[in-house]
Amino acid sequence: PAATLHFRDRIPPQCAAPSAGPRRDGAAALLHAVCGAAFVMPIKHRLEVAAPRPRIHVLTVAGAKNVNYTASVQEAVLATMSPADRYTTLCEPGCATAGAGRLRGVVEVSPEEAFTDGRCARKGYDCTGYELAQMRFVYGLVLEAKAALRDGALPDWYLLKDDDTLVDVEGLLSQVCGYGGAGDLASFAYPISCPGAAAGRFWIAGGRGWLLSGALAARLATEHGDEWLRLEADRIRSSDPYCLVDPRQQSGYTWDSQVVEVLGWVPGARLYDANDLGPPCTWHLGDGLSKLSAEAGRRFIAGCAAA
Repeated sequence: PAATLHFRDRIPPQCAAPSAGPRRDGAAALLHAVCGAAFVMPIKHRLEVAAPRPRIHVLTVAGAKNVNYTASVQEAVLATMSPADRYTTLCEPGCATAGAGRLRGVVEVSPEEAFTDGRCARKGYDCTGYELAQMRFVYGLVLEAKAALRDGALPDWYLLKDDDTLVDVEGLLSQVCGYGGAGDLASFAYPISCPGAAAGRFWIAGGRGWLLSGALAARLATEHGDEWLRLEADRIRSSDPYCLVDPRQQSGYTWDSQVVEVLGWVPGARLYDANDLGPPCTWHLGDGLSKLSAEAGRRFIAGCAAA
């Protein structure tokens, strides 16, 4: 069964105000809290303190041809993140070289890795770059969630997004502070539909990003990862559009078209309408006739704050 859309069902507890500057690393924060700002421990006696677990891991799907633009949006997003948080760029082969020194945490995903038959095809033809990119969203989330579980560093949240999705991470986390605790299977997205879709059918606006708890990502990756990859590969290979107005014939195979169905596989998983969170903290810079720059897009998330 497909998941249903939920509206905010509880008032989150009061959150700490967003930080005004760079956060201390784990060791510095502990020493400051215990000893006070004026105390300085000799280096040889300092304790080894484990790195803090990331609050969020941002996964951005990108291509090798738009490195300069991707990097500019990346820097705007990183400016709103804590040093302990993680940022990964899921890209095509060749991206690490093209983006050397500019793109953060590049993970190259090849068709041989992501598709069980080693090839991406749609309607009998080799996939376009856009079609190939759909699998990087799914494969990248499954890959990174499994790696985090192995390393004991599962974040509170994952944000899956396009390279032209602008985000105020600090503000977004303040909006969802009452969710994402241990075992919470919450996720947030902007729902959309279209003329021609079955009654009650909707999917998510992937260009605005999909925020899902670490617990939900772990369940999807470990219990349904292979199934999800097979589903996406099959939809890319042979699905038909279901929107009446769809010039690019993309409805039906994009990764965000499958999210509602996939969430239905996990008992207790919840998809909340991100419109309920308050002023937008994410914005798709590519919705217009031409992509906005990160600087131009800031005005759309300028009011980002907890509701």
